[in-house]
Amino acid sequence: MKLTILLLCSCVAALSASNAEPPSSKDNSRKLLMQQKFLLEVLWQVQEPLGPDYCQGIEYVADEALYEKYDSDMQRFVKAVRHQRLLPRSDFFSALVRTHHAQALGLFKLFYYAKDWQTFEQNVCWARANINAGMFVYALNLAVTQRVDCVQFSLPQIYEILPQHFFNSQLVNKGMRFSERQWEREQAVTNESANVLQDWLPWQWWKFMGLSDERWYKDEQNSHAEKATEFNEVISGITKYWTPVDYTRDISMLNPESQLSYFFEDVDFNRAWYDFHLEYAPFLDEREFPLYDNRAGELWIYYTRLIMAHYNMERLSHGMAPWEDMLLSLSLATGYNPQLVSWNGLTFWQRYNNWEFEDYGFPETIDLVLQLTDEIYKLGDTGAYWHTNGTLLNFHQPEMQQHFYNIIHGNVNGFQPKVHQTYWYYSFMFLAQVDYDQFSKVGPHVLLNHETALRDPLFYTVMNYKVLDMWRRYIVHLPAYTATDLGADGIELVSVQMDPLVTYFEYADFDVSNLWSAKVNLTDSHAAIYARQQRLTHKPFRYTLHIQSKTASKVMVQSFLAPKYNERDELISLEKNRANFQNLDNFVVDLQVGDNAVMRPEKYALPASKRWSFSEMFFIIEHCLQNGLEYPTHLKQPQSSYFRRLDVPKGRPEGFPVVLFFLVSPYSDESPRVSYSYPFDRMIESESAFQVPNAHFKDAMIYHVDHKKNVEEYVVLYENFGKFDENYWKLD
Repeated sequence: MKLTILLLCSCVAALSASNAEPPSSKDNSRKLLMQQKFLLEVLWQVQEPLGPDYCQGIEYVADEALYEKYDSDMQRFVKAVRHQRLLPRSDFFSALVRTHHAQALGLFKLFYYAKDWQTFEQNVCWARANINAGMFVYALNLAVTQRVDCVQFSLPQIYEILPQHFFNSQLVNKGMRFSERQWEREQAVTNESANVLQDWLPWQWWKFMGLSDERWYKDEQNSHAEKATEFNEVISGITKYWTPVDYTRDISMLNPESQLSYFFEDVDFNRAWYDFHLEYAPFLDEREFPLYDNRAGELWIYYTRLIMAHYNMERLSHGMAPWEDMLLSLSLATGYNPQLVSWNGLTFWQRYNNWEFEDYGFPETIDLVLQLTDEIYKLGDTGAYWHTNGTLLNFHQPEMQQHFYNIIHGNVNGFQPKVHQTYWYYSFMFLAQVDYDQFSKVGPHVLLNHETALRDPLFYTVMNYKVLDMWRRYIVHLPAYTATDLGADGIELVSVQMDPLVTYFEYADFDVSNLWSAKVNLTDSHAAIYARQQRLTHKPFRYTLHIQSKTASKVMVQSFLAPKYNERDELISLEKNRANFQNLDNFVVDLQVGDNAVMRPEKYALPASKRWSFSEMFFIIEHCLQNGLEYPTHLKQPQSSYFRRLDVPKGRPEGFPVVLFFLVSPYSDESPRVSYSYPFDRMIESESAFQVPNAHFKDAMIYHVDHKKNVEEYVVLYENFGKFDENYWKLD
């Protein structure tokens, strides 16, 4: 699943970067390098109160004249500072808890509205030493994402800053205790296990190589290095230690959802949900933040639909039925144990199977959720909205869609029912047992932060049966597309040829050096520690569209993927399958008169390039500073490319039946902006509307390379027992 919204986000960032001051001189380049280094250093081991030495004893900038704006949120935050009412440093921070969010918003604006870099840097330094670590990380990420003068900078990924929120407690404990000296002592001890098949579970690839998830290994041959760049020598000079890491195992509460832990806990998948809410936070006003898209509500719904479609596809690939709704009067069948420990040492909350909602309190929170959802449902059903000026608006008119989407998103750019009442925030507060006015002693819960929410199956229940149900209740009042709407005169999509679709699990390294307690400063050691994990991906595939055109024209090509059958092997109708169609590609091509062979662009078909890790970025910046080199303008890489591997859901050894849909539509720079979900953003009254010459449905199978059947043969034939081999299960 390539998340198109993130591609759009990167386009916005690119446009902004083009307007930023280029590093035209060595002095300017050195300034940019120092600023980038500063941003990396303040995010090193944020759980420790002592940050960089130059941040000690710094005060925030109190002079209001040094800010572009000094609003009530900032004033309220400064008042909390003066009266010592800040969230304690040892408390768990949640971006979704109302009281935490209010304080984080003031800190963010203290960063964002700083008139110059000096003011911004001073405030960041002060906050690093005085503010709750979780709140500091969130506010700084948000500010760097939104400040126009920061578009060229690259922050470490959230899983590198807070690896505790992405990897199990076993890995966190090992990372904190890592010692190079202890590692050298352990090399004299052989700890290979010949009985590798004992208690073997999926994704535990290291057992077949005679390795242990209790030990660290040195990447002697740099076997998992990034692709060659001008900094390849710098990267190769980093000593890399790595350890195998598993997905969670719900041993005490087995339920079918445990089969999908590779999906729920995919590091980049969770990271993207976090990044999206930095780009399109509901509380950002499009009139004040130039990098904020005025279609944020629609983008959020599109993104949420993509996530739900992918979740449904993964379930179907395992033969699982659709997820169930939750009712407050009934128990919740699906439990969840995240096996995570927060950066402050507290264990994340666990929910057992058959959880009773009656055990919950917090009536003020749930009453607000029910009130807001009821108002939104009524608006979606009736379309009647009384504006504050007394005008009656009809939200069922197509031109009013964006306003309704903003209300569902809960952003400040939408009309009421309530100004800036993000009801789904409160839904997660209730499910995480947080009171409406609670501020301190909030317990760690995966639903309370964007980077961990996708791990819990309950997230998908809320989004499908509550959030997207509002959207579905609304779109039934919009006119369905007809064959005239979807057709294109003079264009016929004759046939499609495509490569086989094959999924498998690849190896991925994640920089978890921030756990390394003994490495107090980034410069203390020219080494880094990594978590090595298998993750779902697919072989690159291409397709060729054979198109006949009566005229030379510019067209938009769209491709989608959906399941063909339900869990009972029954054919899914187009209307019922509408929500499952995942958008793969959108690209513009020029057609000539006659026959045209249009191939999928290489940027979509080829594997995504890997980004530089936290440690690699720091040593690259150090290298540039020491050698008088220019600022590496490609340090910030587009995030959307990392989702090409999620385009295709997990297949089956015998094949998972799917259907692909291709649509070729006229395109021009003056074309009206269609919905991000077009043409699956409306109800489908007649499947014949999609049977137009410029559209094509194609059946396909997704195959998964499964090694369960021949693991014994691999173990017997493996010659390098006790060593890592990336080609251990090499695909043909």
